[in-house]
Amino acid sequence: MAADAVPFTGFTRISREGQFTFLSADHRSTLRALMNPERPSAVSVRSLARFKCDIVRTISPLASAVMLDADSAPMCMKPGILSRSCGLVLSLEKSGFSEKGGERLTTISLAPASALKKRADCAKLQLHYNPRYLSSAERQLALAREVHQQCKAALLPLMLQIHTYEVPRDLHEAAMLEAASTFAPHCDLLCTEFPSERAMEAEAASACAQLVEAAEETPWLLSSYGDDFFTFRWKLEAACKGGAAGFVAGMALWKEAAGLQRSARDRFLNVIAAGRFMQLERTVRRHGRRL
Repeated sequence: MAADAVPFTGFTRISREGQFTFLSADHRSTLRALMNPERPSAVSVRSLARFKCDIVRTISPLASAVMLDADSAPMCMKPGILSRSCGLVLSLEKSGFSEKGGERLTTISLAPASALKKRADCAKLQLHYNPRYLSSAERQLALAREVHQQCKAALLPLMLQIHTYEVPRDLHEAAMLEAASTFAPHCDLLCTEFPSERAMEAEAASACAQLVEAAEETPWLLSSYGDDFFTFRWKLEAACKGGAAGFVAGMALWKEAAGLQRSARDRFLNVIAAGRFMQLERTVRRHGRRL
């Protein structure tokens, strides 16, 4: 674990047997576009929260934690929705990112102390990162440092979710290794997309092992960011064999449900999405790192 990080007891509410199986439902602008492709802005905060309640009610009994935004969390935390056995991870960042000269920057909308008051068991900060863009890279790192200090003061674990962007394919693995070594000292959990472009499982697992080594003692979780379910399932097995301690999965599980009517949505979430989650959980149990 990173120096001065929250001790392992801080993971008790968000892990099961030393592993992390996170359901992601903190999407905002992307989910609006799924629910109403022609007029995303017409989707209200309450409509978003209702859909997320359906997701959380169905899958949270299977998950070690659910990741939510502060707007949707109050409704999703009502009795009978968020499972009592499931931890709560609250997103600190504003939806999307600001962009200047092609460089992406994160804006905080929720302070760690406020997340704690909202009964969060862990805070999450998403950062877009390109090491070639020096100005934004330095500012994103400075933000990570600041937020981590605030989380330590609040006794709240911090997960950094790092997404690289505009990195050439042949430089992807190197960029991911740099991101891991750069940000791991400033969080308690590190979450990234798959670090390898290799098609063979053994080679991909080796690339994942290098990322785990770069992150040192900070546990690494694989994000389903941008992947369909079957692609992510393959990547997760390679990641776990390389040392991943779990996953964060969102749209790879439930994306298709966003365009369905209520009854069809319920069937999809209960049968398909829950079944997908259980497959991912089995992969982590069999091959993933345990803390």
